[in-house]
Amino acid sequence: MINYENHLWPLIYDQFNHGRHEQELEFYRRVLKNRTGKVLEIACGTGMIFLKLLSEGIDIYGRDISEPMLDILKRPMLWDWL
Repeated sequence: MINYENHLWPLIYDQFNHGRHEQELEFYRRVLKNRTGKVLEIACGTGMIFLKLLSEGIDIYGRDISEPMLDILKRPMLWDWL
């Protein structure tokens, strides 16, 4: 069983799950395509889905119980420094 509160897990989560969330992301895109209003993603983690939907103009908000995962989500992206 994976310990999501382990301090190392958030650092490798995105690499471990690379490509595994594509079907979930497509599901959300289909469901939200013609919807208006705010969206809440529970267990948004490091933002693999959250950030993509946000960048596509979805009015989305995220919540997660894991502070270490949210710390990764809140980090500035490399291209923000360029």
